[in-house]
Amino acid sequence: MKTSRRAFLARLMTEAWALARQGAQKFGGNAQLYFAIALRLVWQDSRPRTVWHRGLGNQFVLPGIKKRLAPRTSKVKESIVDIDKKTLRAIKKECREMAREMTREHYKLYDDIWWDRIRIDSALYDHGKETIREINQRMPNLLTHDPTISPLDIVSERYGFESTSALVEFLLAYTPRGPVEERFFEQFLAERLGAYETPATQTEVDEVPF
Repeated sequence: MKTSRRAFLARLMTEAWALARQGAQKFGGNAQLYFAIALRLVWQDSRPRTVWHRGLGNQFVLPGIKKRLAPRTSKVKESIVDIDKKTLRAIKKECREMAREMTREHYKLYDDIWWDRIRIDSALYDHGKETIREINQRMPNLLTHDPTISPLDIVSERYGFESTSALVEFLLAYTPRGPVEERFFEQFLAERLGAYETPATQTEVDEVPF
């Protein structure tokens, strides 16, 4: 992936996490709960606002002339994506790379905590054995009895969580990354293919006398 594209995706993730933290501070809960909608909002704001309509050609317009609807033509079809297979494969490959990069950014905090691991101690037992069992199911090999590993309170402080409960909620919110990557891929692919869609069969243009 190009450096400019990677920087763009990293900026999106940074802005999305910042917006998610604002939501958590204002409405309560963990920033993870607000991340999905925050990322969707940031992504929509990053989209270009101009749309190029295919099939109409150049339109010569005069100011002050009454507008009319362009007639239906056989060259313009509704909701048809006019794209060859080679271009489609290239678009899918790029969207897949973007989805993987976004997924890595999305799970970066999880991966960092997973790499450091958490020692099982009394603070973790205070959240219940069922909680420990569920975390182990969601994130195998994260929890350990190794005395050289930091306990829950140290890890929560190290990664900026307000409390050990906030960290536990974050761990319990973990989901497999496969479906998340697929949602990113489908979102990016829909955005890219939208640029190839033909416009509506009737488009408002300025009438000219020649």
